[in-house]
Order: sequence, then structure tokens, then C-alpha cells
Amino acid sequence: MKFLRTVALLSAALTVVLSQFLLSSVESINSLPARLYELLPGLRSLTLWSAGDLQGLALLLVTAGALVFGLVAQPWEPSQFVERQRITPRRGRLGAVLVGAALVLGVAVFLFCWREASEPIWLLTAWAASIVLVLAGAGLMTVQPGATDDSPPTAHPEAGWPLLLLVLVGVGLLTSWQLGDLPMHVTDAAVVHGLQSKVLLTGAESRVFAPGWDNLPLFAFYPAALAAFPNGDIFLGSRLAGMAAGLLTVFGVWLLGCELFRRPPVRVDGYRLRDDGRSAALIAAIVTGLGYTFVHFSRQPLFLEPVAWGTLSLWALHRGLRSGSRLSLALSGLLLGVTALLYVSGWIFVAVALVWWIWIALGRGHWLHGDHGVGRRGLGVWAAGGLVFAAPVIGVWLRLPDLFEQRFLSATVFEAAALARMEAFFGVQGLPAVLWESFRRSLLTINYYADTSVVFGFDGPMFDPFVGALLIMGAGVIILNLDRLLSWLLLTWLGLTLLLGGALTEGAPFWPYLLPLLPVSGLIAGLAVERWRATLLLTGGPWLRHVGTVAALGLLLWSGARNWVTYYEHYSLLDQPAAEASVIHIGRALRTLSPGQTPYLVVGDGRPAWDDPRIEYLAGAVYDALPHGELQLESLPDALPAGGVILLLPEDQVLSSVLASHFPDGVYRILRDRQSNPITVIYGDWGLGTRD
Repeated sequence: MKFLRTVALLSAALTVVLSQFLLSSVESINSLPARLYELLPGLRSLTLWSAGDLQGLALLLVTAGALVFGLVAQPWEPSQFVERQRITPRRGRLGAVLVGAALVLGVAVFLFCWREASEPIWLLTAWAASIVLVLAGAGLMTVQPGATDDSPPTAHPEAGWPLLLLVLVGVGLLTSWQLGDLPMHVTDAAVVHGLQSKVLLTGAESRVFAPGWDNLPLFAFYPAALAAFPNGDIFLGSRLAGMAAGLLTVFGVWLLGCELFRRPPVRVDGYRLRDDGRSAALIAAIVTGLGYTFVHFSRQPLFLEPVAWGTLSLWALHRGLRSGSRLSLALSGLLLGVTALLYVSGWIFVAVALVWWIWIALGRGHWLHGDHGVGRRGLGVWAAGGLVFAAPVIGVWLRLPDLFEQRFLSATVFEAAALARMEAFFGVQGLPAVLWESFRRSLLTINYYADTSVVFGFDGPMFDPFVGALLIMGAGVIILNLDRLLSWLLLTWLGLTLLLGGALTEGAPFWPYLLPLLPVSGLIAGLAVERWRATLLLTGGPWLRHVGTVAALGLLLWSGARNWVTYYEHYSLLDQPAAEASVIHIGRALRTLSPGQTPYLVVGDGRPAWDDPRIEYLAGAVYDALPHGELQLESLPDALPAGGVILLLPEDQVLSSVLASHFPDGVYRILRDRQSNPITVIYGDWGLGTRD
């Protein structure tokens, strides 16, 4: 029986993985290497199938494989072990007073922002004080740890932090490699986000809660401004802020994995049969940080920051409910307030947190009730944390209600014009049909449909075939183990993201809205790998588990390397209209100039100009540090100043000859892409800082 179970597990996993690769090859099944057709003769018959039939076959095999995997995999062991905190009555009353004082300050801040547009220093002080009071009050409510009622002291998955450091170092290298060069293109969202941060960096704007670009509160732009503070380079600062958000996301996934997968370890004769959940948490962090989608959006702080803070808020919520820590609950509320005020995808985490309260109340009632439950006071502290943080922005929304509507309602399919566009795009009629098609495409973007946004615009699925297979196998485990609280928590997160970030939005699958899929997919994949290892141990013994572990980790490393190569191949070159590409190349060329040089542009219809915001963003600190000028062919000066250089495009051959004859003492410098194609020509005096 054990042998049959092992065969079924391996067959199911292999079916899902191969079906994933079949899905990714639906459009290119006729152009595979000839050697592959010789090794697998059955592939030739598939070339006669239509793309739609191949897609249907692959999805059928994926579904069947996932369900079989979930059926034969060892179920996740339910754990009722909890760690509680006792509250002394005196400290509890004092803590409640401090939380009440925080709410009073929050109401005062809210009322002022509702009536006034200014932000005096006392307002910021009162807002910060309300946050401190909430944390202090919640801390007093849990300051004295009580006896552990039934949780063994050995369940500490956080003790695996040394391996996490290695993961964070690896993710840091992955997200920082060629940070300024990849992706080569820049989107309008990145440009405006960067220039809004530059306004804060220069001190031209000092408010915190007032609306900025896309009606985001100005505090959403401060991380990029702070990252750019050392050298004034807002382009690099924006990407550093995105890198920090990426590392924070991976860290949050690990912390949340330690909470969700926490269980007492089991040892027999000194051999560890089951750990305390640290391996699943670590694998979840690895899976989250190795995808090309993660790498790209880790260079776009606007979209990834709410995912990082939202993941941490869910960790603090689960920890607070499990341990009875009101301080963790207050922290969760504060982090959720941060999340909700950033990009619109942050509201998905608010919905997930609310539903988690319901599931935990149903599945872990003793966490909320009884002598050591968090009770109404815990719920109040959690809500107070979110309200005091969001109070000033809520006041701004009430003062300017159109901002709220433009930000949160204009992107949904319920808006008439958006519904009409989606009907035309999908070729269907009616709201129900649009909702279903949006949900279907959002679900299948995991392994088939491409991104519809220009932020990434990748022409493949959100996850590579192997990670997508792990996610699907993990989903099979969840669906066939719905008697576990863990399954409901992860399924809720996954479903609400597909619903709120996919089905109800315009342009699905729009990946910036679906980014909350990244952490939950990592957690589900971590669960799949852990169940894979547990089943192999049960059916074949330690040696088979070791083989399975090495195979899984090896495939993860191969997948990560493949993802990086895929990302580099796609985004190290510009695939954009010539006019747009020329502006980007000029902006990047400015970053190569040295102090003392004066760049010039030749003005004319359709040519790059200094007032183009993309040039200002890409040039970074060079844009303001170096004086720059314009040249007109009708009135060229007799000579360029010392250090003067002219930035030209590769197609400017005639113009280049004219300038070379007029300024005969110049020297050419040609910038090329990775395929050695010329992208920018710089002509002029290189005597003040020549770069070869």
C-alpha cells in the first residue's frame, strides 16, 4: 500500500509539472526542437490539436493531478497548541485608558484634516502620539506573560532565522543585480512616482497626508525620497525603495509561515520525524523571492509596498490571536492602516484580515473567548490601530470625496464605460459574463494568461511552470483538507485576491492588482513541498524524504536561475516605439556623464526635449547637477563650451555630419545595448572627464 501511495504521489506531481510545461508551450508546440519529437513521439500527435484543445487538455490534467496529489499527500496535522498571555487587571485598565486617549487624538486629527488642508507641526505630533499611545496601551495589556496552558516550549520555528538570512542575502543579490539597468523601459507610473518623490526630497512639498499622484497620500512617496536622500538620485532611490519592499515581503512571508505552520516537533529515538514548521516557512520565503514577477515589481515600490506591509499585518494578526498579545494586534491594525492607504491592492489585505477574524472565531474560539482569549478588547485594540493611522487620510477623503471615488471606484467593472470596454475586449455581453471571464482569466494567469498592464506586460504567466505546479499541488492539498483552519485561511486569501483584484477590476488580469498572490502562492507552495516530504517519509522512510527534499530544492534553484535568465532576456532590451525608446536612451545616457560636462540636445519636431519628465526621472541627480542647453541647426554657436557634449540618436547620421563639420574638434562616443546595437551617440569635448 505504501508503494502504491508513493507511485500515486510521484505520478500526480509529474502530471502537474508536465501539464504546466504543456500549457506554457501551447502556442509553440509546433516549433519544439526536432530531437524532442524523437525522444517523445507522442508530441507529434499534439501538433495536430488546436491551441484551445491543448489548453483544455492541459487544464484537465492539471486539475486531476492536483486532486490526486491532495488525496494521497499526508494531511497537515491540526494543532491546538497555543501560547497565551495573562493580563493583570491594573495594567489592563491603564492600557485601555491609553488606547482611549489615542482614539481621542485620532478623532481630533481626523476633524482637523476634514476641515483644513494645512498640516501644522502639532498635527503631525498628535498623529504620531496617537500611534505611540495605541502601542503603549496594547503593550500594557500584555506586559506580563502568563503560564503556557498546553503549548510545548519547543515549538519555535523562528529559531530558523540563520537560514532566512541566507535567503534574504540571495534575494537581495537577485533584486539588486543591474538595479539601474533592468528593466530598460520605464512606465509613466514609475516616472510620476519618482518625480513626486523628488518634490518631497527637494523640500518643495512637506505635507504628509495631502493627496499626491493618483490620489495617493504623500507619505506613500517618502520611502523613495528617503532612499534618494544620500545622493539626490530619485531614479536609483525609487528602485532601492522597491528592493527594500521586496526584502520586506520575503521577510513577512517567512514570519507568517512560522505562524501558520507552527506545530510541536516530533522526534523518535533522536531522529526528527517532523519539525516545528520552520522548513515550510523557509520554502515559502524562497518560492516568493525567486520569480520573475517578484524581481520586476521589486523595482517598482509603488506596487509592492502594500504587499509587504499587508503580509506583515496578517502575521501580526495571527500572532496576536494565537498568543493573546494585544501589542501584536495593535501592530497589525497599524500595519493594515498603512497597507490600505497605499496602492489599491492594499484593500485586499483589509478584506482578508476581516475574514480571518471570522474563520479564527469559528475554528479557534478559545483564542477569542475564555480566561485568556483576546475578546472584545483585542478586537478594539486592533481596530484602534488601523483607525488612528488612517484618521488624517479619512479626513482628507471626506473633505475631497471625489478623490476616494476616483481612486477606488473608477477601476472597477461597475463603472459603465469600463464595463463597455470589457465587453468589447472579452467579446461577451452583460455584467455576469464579464465578471466570470475576468475571474477565469485572473485564475489562469497563474499558469497561462499574460499580464494586461504596461507596468510589466510580460507575455507569459505570473509564475514559471515549476512554481505554478507547486501552487496547484498545494491548492489540491488545501481543497481536500478543508477541515483544517490553515486551509481556510490560505483559500480565503487566494480567493479574495482573485475576486477583488481580478474579477471586479477593469482589464483583468492586471498584475499590479493581483500582487497579493505572490505571498499566498509562496505559502501554498511551501505547504505542497512540506506535504511532499512528509508523505515520502511515511511511505519510503528517511532516505526517500532526503531524495525528495534534494530534488525539490534543486528544482527550485533551477527555476530561480531560469527565471532570472528569462527576465534578463526580456527586459535588458527596449521593445518600444522609436520615439519613446529614444527618450529613454537619452535619459540613461545622461547618467554616464561626468561633472563639468554640459549636455546639449538638438531641438526639433518629435525629438527628445529637456522638459520630458522621463528624461528628468532617468537622469537622476545629473539632471540638476549639470547645466544643459539646446541647439538649433539654424543658429548654431561658433563653438561648444569646455566639456560640452551633444546627445544624438543612431539615426541622426546626417545631423551628426553637420555638427561634426561645424564643431570639428569633437570626439564621438557610442553607447550600445547588450547586442552591440548603437542606442545613443555622444559627440563633443571629453577633456573634462572622458569615459571609455
